[in-house]
Amino acid sequence: MTRFWKAFAAAILLLASTGSVSAEERWQTLPEPAAMPKPEQSGYAPVNGIQMYYTVFGAGDPVLLIHGGLGHADIWASQVATLAKTHKVIVADSRGHGRSTRTEQPYGYDLMASDYLALLDYLKIDKTALVGWSDGGIIGIDIALHHPE
Repeated sequence: MTRFWKAFAAAILLLASTGSVSAEERWQTLPEPAAMPKPEQSGYAPVNGIQMYYTVFGAGDPVLLIHGGLGHADIWASQVATLAKTHKVIVADSRGHGRSTRTEQPYGYDLMASDYLALLDYLKIDKTALVGWSDGGIIGIDIALHHPE
């Protein structure tokens, strides 16, 4: 058998052996996301021309959790369950994400930071710790840089 045919046969065997593996099957093995605990307070805050959905859990020093782009507040369920034992935890859906509405105004980190600041004002929270993931981290940095108080 020539070198070409040996390589060809090996390639066919390799394809045949991996042909039944599907990326979809791997996703089916992921656990269900945690359910969000029952909040002490939830609703819609009128901020910057939108209705911003928020929930509040627990008591103690406040901590604001900001989700990433294309996400929503419920991604924080596992962290909320733990943090709410010792903190007042605030989560919200950013404008145009989850249950929050949007306007025709283009998205921007300064605008979204001002939404979260307006939410904190609405909730009468003067000072909070910030935790952000991905775009939420950038929004948190924007808040810290422009409003360090």
